[in-house]
Amino acid sequence: MDLDMKNMRLILSFLSFVPSLGLLAAESGYIAPLNEHGVPDFQGTWSIATQTNLERAERFGSELVISEEEAIRIEA
Repeated sequence: MDLDMKNMRLILSFLSFVPSLGLLAAESGYIAPLNEHGVPDFQGTWSIATQTNLERAERFGSELVISEEEAIRIEA
C-alpha cells in the first residue's frame, strides 16, 4: 500500500510540473513585430532559391501532371 501511495505522489508531482514547462518557454519576452494592421510583419529579405515558379512554363502546355522521368530530366 505504501508503494502505491509513493507512486501516486510521484505521478501527481510530475503531472503538476509538466504544465509549468510551457510557462517557462513562454517567458522569453520576444514580441513579434506588427505591421500597421496589427498583424505579424513578414516584410524583409526572403530567399527565392526554389524551383517553384509563379507561372507555369509554356513548354508544359495544358498538361497538369508530368511523368516521373520528365521530372527527373527537368531537375537535372
